[in-house]
Amino acid sequence: MKIGEFIEKVQSTKDTVRHYEDIGLLQPAKENKRRIYGEKEMNDFHAIKEMQALDMSLNRKIISSRIRPF
Repeated sequence: MKIGEFIEKVQSTKDTVRHYEDIGLLQPAKENKRRIYGEKEMNDFHAIKEMQALDMSLNRKIISSRIRPF
């Protein structure tokens, strides 16, 4: 799905999603130079929000280890 549909489903903003991409927390697939968001990005986004709700910092290494199992 494209970003418009993604932000509607996760109830966020384009700026927030782009910020998470910029700091490496979301890594959507690219198709014809367009970002494509899927189930994995939705799960990752919700995990980020849950950790924020628990007052965890947006430390990329901490979050990445929790949303991308080894």
